[in-house]
Amino acid sequence: MKITLPFAAALLLSLSMSAQAAPKPSCDQIDAAISSTEDFAETILAGDAKAAEEALGAIRETFSAVRQSLPADAVAAIDAKIAATETAAQAGDASGAAVAAMEAYRLLAAAFEARLPTTLDVAMLDYSGFRLHGLAAAPAADWAAISTTVAEAGGNWATARKRMDDKTLVDLGTSVQAGLESAVSAKQAGWLSSLAQIQLDSVDLLERAVKNKAKGACK
Repeated sequence: MKITLPFAAALLLSLSMSAQAAPKPSCDQIDAAISSTEDFAETILAGDAKAAEEALGAIRETFSAVRQSLPADAVAAIDAKIAATETAAQAGDASGAAVAAMEAYRLLAAAFEARLPTTLDVAMLDYSGFRLHGLAAAPAADWAAISTTVAEAGGNWATARKRMDDKTLVDLGTSVQAGLESAVSAKQAGWLSSLAQIQLDSVDLLERAVKNKAKGACK
């Protein structure tokens, strides 16, 4: 097929405009979008209604800054999780809202895997810790969902630990995972929640030890 010059020019202009319509988000914007889900989960589980409402607004606001850089299916999936978070929060379901927010976290982290400052398996340990907090806070703990989350954490820990040279960190992460598994076996929600917090605290250390080596990763 012969392409005329006017048509070729129009095609190039269209491609140029499409590229301009999807700006590359900054590291600060990516971090804000992902962190907002954690902030919300923490505040709503703490029972701070006003802070949770503000944090929920921050989820929408920070996502709006990065959404144009994502494919349509990822945007739709994240929008659905944010909507589920809002619905649960409005219904007074703190546990459900926290869990839904962390599903938005999961999708955002996966979408920006190449830009994360750490590796995805370490980031998913953060996801597991917050999700377990949310699940443990439910009036009737869903032990099947909790067990699945702990097993997923175990898989991520198994790969993350291979990236570490610090034996102390390896021992810490291994002990936390073993404790989570024991709490599930004993069906002790309080114990589980305490260990989930230790996991979250330990992830701060793991993120310093494990860096994403992908080109363009945030520092």
